[in-house]
Amino acid sequence: MTQSLAGERVTEMACDPAFAQSGVHWNWGNRQRPGAVGFAPSLSAAAQDDSRAARLWSLDAGLVGD
Repeated sequence: MTQSLAGERVTEMACDPAFAQSGVHWNWGNRQRPGAVGFAPSLSAAAQDDSRAARLWSLDAGLVGD
């Protein structure tokens, strides 16, 4: 993916109401080309595990000195 395409997608997710759904991971799959349509695949059980999320938050906070 080019930097330009990555920037377009970040802007699209920030501004387009179609991406307003919270708690999902937006994906374009292997469609790394202009005009591809983003979609929100189902999250795995591991991605929805609150204890893993808390551990990741703690590790991240430690890395940034919080």
